[in-house]
Amino acid sequence: MFWKKVNRGLVLGAALLLFLVGFIVLKEVQFKKETPLIMERAESYLSGLCDLQCGVSGTLGEPLSAQAYSAQKEKLNSLLKENWYGELSSDEYDGFGLSELYANYESYLSEKVTVLFSKAELHLQEDRVSVYKDGPDRAKASFSAEIKTEYRGVGNAFFYGDSNYGASYDDEAVSGSKTDPASTLYSGVYVLNMTLEMQRVGGKWKIVGASGYGYESTSSEKGE
Repeated sequence: MFWKKVNRGLVLGAALLLFLVGFIVLKEVQFKKETPLIMERAESYLSGLCDLQCGVSGTLGEPLSAQAYSAQKEKLNSLLKENWYGELSSDEYDGFGLSELYANYESYLSEKVTVLFSKAELHLQEDRVSVYKDGPDRAKASFSAEIKTEYRGVGNAFFYGDSNYGASYDDEAVSGSKTDPASTLYSGVYVLNMTLEMQRVGGKWKIVGASGYGYESTSSEKGE
């Protein structure tokens, strides 16, 4: 009787172990299948941030009109509604969430218009993209990208959720005695390094947190 009980226990234990292993493997296979969906969300969001830079109806050196200000905020609201789902609490995550994004963009729009973009194309660096699990129904997408730009003026951009555009010109050019930034078309490459915290909600992957930085790596006058 004793050995029968022992054998039964071993069989049940082995069956439970096989079930757990199978469950883990199944989850890993499912996650790998969903990796393209995670990157699709990340790329859609970043492309939206790029589009947000272009088409701004403003004049260099002057505040945005109330109409242009409202139109840009509506674009941001639409982008975040489509791609974000709430945000992580500060004790869970040291990046920034929706509240910071809104505050940063309010500050960005309130500044005088110092740079106007006519082009901001996103190019992900495929060899520097990684997606990995970060808990049940959670994932992180980390990547590097180049944003090819054309613009007038000297100032900031909002490519990753903060106002940071390291345009570099000498003082003589900026003052207008050599080259007037407002009348000159520039082309440049902005380098972006970013990590998005993602969560699976209702069968879709959404962003719940972000962190990163960016800088302009090249800039030159563009012949017209």
